Amino acid sequence: MENLSVENTFTQTSKALIAPSSNIAKPKIGVIMNFHPDIWGNIFLDYVPDDEINQVQNVKQTEELKEEVKRELEAHMPPKQLQFIDALQRLGIAYYFENEISNALQEIYLGHAHGDDDLYYSSLRFRLLRQSGFNVSTDIFKKFRDEKGNFKESLTGDVKGMLSLYEASHLKVHGEEILNEALKFATTHLESIVIRSSDPLEVEVTHALKHPIYKNMEWLESRWYIFVYEHNSSHNTTLLKLAKLNFNLLQSLHKKELHDLMRWWRCSNIINELPYARDRVVEAYFFSLAMYYEPRYSRGRIACTQLVKIISLIDDTYDNYNTTIEDLELFTEAIQRLDINYANELPNYMKIIYQFTLETLEEIEQDLAKEGRSFCINYTRDELKSLSRAYLEEARWASENYTPTYEERLENGIASSAVSCVVFTSFLGVGEITTKESLESIYKNFKAMKAACVIGRLKDDIGDYEVEHDREYVANAVKCYMKDYASSKEKAVEEICKLIDDAWMDLTEEILGPTTIPMPLLVRILNFCRSTETICTDSNNYTVVGQAMKDYIKMLLIEPIHV
Repeated sequence: MENLSVENTFTQTSKALIAPSSNIAKPKIGVIMNFHPDIWGNIFLDYVPDDEINQVQNVKQTEELKEEVKRELEAHMPPKQLQFIDALQRLGIAYYFENEISNALQEIYLGHAHGDDDLYYSSLRFRLLRQSGFNVSTDIFKKFRDEKGNFKESLTGDVKGMLSLYEASHLKVHGEEILNEALKFATTHLESIVIRSSDPLEVEVTHALKHPIYKNMEWLESRWYIFVYEHNSSHNTTLLKLAKLNFNLLQSLHKKELHDLMRWWRCSNIINELPYARDRVVEAYFFSLAMYYEPRYSRGRIACTQLVKIISLIDDTYDNYNTTIEDLELFTEAIQRLDINYANELPNYMKIIYQFTLETLEEIEQDLAKEGRSFCINYTRDELKSLSRAYLEEARWASENYTPTYEERLENGIASSAVSCVVFTSFLGVGEITTKESLESIYKNFKAMKAACVIGRLKDDIGDYEVEHDREYVANAVKCYMKDYASSKEKAVEEICKLIDDAWMDLTEEILGPTTIPMPLLVRILNFCRSTETICTDSNNYTVVGQAMKDYIKMLLIEPIHV
């Protein structure tokens, strides 16, 4: 990665990129967007930690349960071991047993496929192994097809097996037609079950059709699955109790982190200085929680939330109705430099954002320097520069009343999605595995990151369309496609979803390797994609905090589980 120093100067290319254009109108490049205020008040600012004695007792009980679960995990034999591992992962407690699970899956991968004539176990084995990076062949599903090559109709009576097949089929890659057929076959029959509303697995089926495991936010899936698992008559009481204690312990930690972030944000006084910006600290933290929920990633969640807020401020500034292109060109040049000496060149309100950004980046760098890993923040800086250039391009389109072509939107939208900036920031919290070599591998091998950018941008554009479609000039993939191809919104969304599906297959191919990128870093990229699939399902739940987002935040950050 070249020229990562904060003292970077402009190249001729970047100077040309931000040079003023004589065709650009000076006044007011955006539209008036009256964002609703923060809806959470002082809920998290007023957080008081749980009683210390209770916390100590819960930690002690958790340690005892972990030992019991470890013994059970090692005692099980396939295929029961598969079910046990699946429960650990879905309940959110697999991180306690990473080595044991890794060893078990390695043995399962190399050993005989027990239960290979059973649709449920075959599909479960396939999904668990692929999720962990084992490139299992799809040949395992051939036995479930008839002489015409179609999936056997007799399978439809096995709802548990059909649900397992549906979940497994989402881990497809390019050219795996059998998994495309499996997904269509399973989806069609599972949807009929929901309509009939008579099967005991109806709740799980309904949930899976909207939030398949592979594409759902892990911690949110765990919160939901704890409830479902408890109502399963054959549940393991030890697993259930450990999952509940673990959830409550982590919720306390997450509340403390959010409390500290709220103080950081309020002390900055940014929202009073810049009233046009979105006040969304809780929602920003939710994005970070999607990247990783485990306790060892605490610093990463905090840094990610801070960067999401900075990106949000910068984004709102480029969209601000009272901002001129000339001001934005100065601001873009300042971000290319990231030098406090350049602050005096900016209008006062931009100076506030600029200084806030520099101070936050410096604090993160100092924290990383204690471990000799300050180099990590340079990748975030570099992505922030790229992001500002993409924002400037979109601001120019708006100032010229220009609706870009669909292809132009896709090309610039990858950079303006902010995905790579957030993901590189998430790597800061992963620890020693985040080396210069691993970061360079991701920076140069763009396939996984590009896939995430495509998913993030297009899911966001679909979610944003309902908010933005009345704005005459806006860079939105749905609107651009409709204009270029004279199509309906429904057709545009259908075609865009095909690109999203292709990007998911690209990402899955990277996970299945071979790759030089460490799996913990690939998982951060995967988790960002999961967050957009969850949060942007029906609308953009960051700009306009809808009921779904409110419910998610209450589930994860407000309401504990009764043990």
